[in-house]
Amino acid sequence: MPSFDGSNDQNHVIPYDNLSNIQFVFHLAGKSTISISPSIGNTFGGYAVTIAGFCNPKTVSVKCRFNGKQNVDGRKLNAYAVSCMVPRIGTIGKVQLEVSIDGGNRYIKSTITLGKAAT
Repeated sequence: MPSFDGSNDQNHVIPYDNLSNIQFVFHLAGKSTISISPSIGNTFGGYAVTIAGFCNPKTVSVKCRFNGKQNVDGRKLNAYAVSCMVPRIGTIGKVQLEVSIDGGNRYIKSTITLGKAAT
């Protein structure tokens, strides 16, 4: 079993479902560790991103906000992951992604990187 920051406490290692090549997600008290897959995409949108590592069985309503203004509803995949469809975004480069698992009351912030789609 892998360790994180020198921890070998098995209570901090959460097995991850077979949604991607991620095998484990770590959670340490006081730290929020999330994984976004894919973390790189294109500006046309229309594909799903999976955000893992901070959900819980009580997740009721998933919301994603891109660049602080484009809101989309998401869905819970399991107790460890949610998914949101990326909308069309006119920004190339790092884009802020905020995710809420409580209907939009609180958000966890991260980024994804968008580039031009191949033509």
